[in-house]
Amino acid sequence: MNREIYLKCYEVTLEEIKEKLVDNFPDSNTRQSRFECFMAFYNDLLSNVKSCVRLLIDGSFVTGVRQN
Repeated sequence: MNREIYLKCYEVTLEEIKEKLVDNFPDSNTRQSRFECFMAFYNDLLSNVKSCVRLLIDGSFVTGVRQN
């Protein structure tokens, strides 16, 4: 069976990611800490791999589903 999956990708800033995926969920118990872990990973990546220009963020973190 041949299945093709197409992802919509958008170029966004880190500020836009935080606004849309963290700040818009003030009641979330997990989004802020997950974003902080992502930023630590991202900063570590940039300090070690100078050629990284794009990251794909996916999963439930990018949905509009409100969970605690």
